[in-house]
Amino acid sequence: MKKNLFLLMVCLFHVAFLFSQSQPLQPTPKNTRFQSYNAMALLTGEQGAGFGIQSVNGVEWKSFFIGAGIGLDFYGISTTPVFLDIRKAFGQGKNKFFAYGDAGYNIAWPGSFINNFNLSLQDPEGGFYGDLGMGYLVGFGKRDALILSAGYTFKSLSDNQEFYPICFPGVPCEPVTERSEYRFNRITIKAGWRF
Repeated sequence: MKKNLFLLMVCLFHVAFLFSQSQPLQPTPKNTRFQSYNAMALLTGEQGAGFGIQSVNGVEWKSFFIGAGIGLDFYGISTTPVFLDIRKAFGQGKNKFFAYGDAGYNIAWPGSFINNFNLSLQDPEGGFYGDLGMGYLVGFGKRDALILSAGYTFKSLSDNQEFYPICFPGVPCEPVTERSEYRFNRITIKAGWRF
């Protein structure tokens, strides 16, 4: 039985392989191509300074780009933003200005410490992540470019802290849950590479 099943799987794989080889590839539009934007960011705001890294991958069509991004954000509370990225380039040639906008969800890291406080997150919940700004591309070769940008970025998250109040002996003591909301407004300066 196992031998017959194995032979059937080999035959099906072989037929699928031959069928896929005989099908012509669909042509892609001339002005559409895959791009990857990778950058390091300096973040500064009321909580001081921090840094982050991002990788955005997607499709560029003429002067527009749309992609999905993920990053590490070490400002205030360490988080992982996951977001949609839209960009518009202005001008012709290899060197050009661009505007960008990001919107997504901010994932909090359990056990992260809140900077400037000796407080660990117990039950963190993510929140909104956004980033708006402008930048400049310095082109190299056909696709590569140095990226320089500046903008405004926002992240939010919350945490539920549970603690026991001072209790008297023999008296039932119920835990108290306190919800904390965190919102971080920052200026960001990024430098990176597009390929």
